[in-house]
Amino acid sequence: MIRVIARQEVIAALRSPVAWVMYAALQFILAWQFLAGLETYLQLQPRLKLMVNPPGVNEIVIAPVMAMAGMLLLFVAPLITMRTIADERRARTLVLYLKAPIRPGTVILGKFLGCVAQLLPIIVSLAFMFAVLALTAPVDGGQLAPGARIARR
Repeated sequence: MIRVIARQEVIAALRSPVAWVMYAALQFILAWQFLAGLETYLQLQPRLKLMVNPPGVNEIVIAPVMAMAGMLLLFVAPLITMRTIADERRARTLVLYLKAPIRPGTVILGKFLGCVAQLLPIIVSLAFMFAVLALTAPVDGGQLAPGARIARR
């Protein structure tokens, strides 16, 4: 039942133009931040060669993008979750969930997983950006994997 509820949430979101506008806006902002960081790195590269312990691509490109992604997701995640409950109230199907012979925790978990699945395209697009960057520049996976540099910026 959890999978059915999560699937219903994802399908409802993908049928909404608001979700597509949100995905496009987030991708535009994150791609812009990524390309701006990459341009900064390329401009600083001659000076970085002269330094003893220069900052790498992680500090100049990846950390700002991950910080921006974290900040944007802090705003987007509540909007997605609020929309799921608001749509249920507007369609008057919230009562059906509450009266159904399933536990409220099952409904909540299904809706939560549906919301997480809606955020996955943003996270996957970030992973693709960093994977492409890793093909051409030395990326430190130890810093990238846990997002350890987010809090520093």
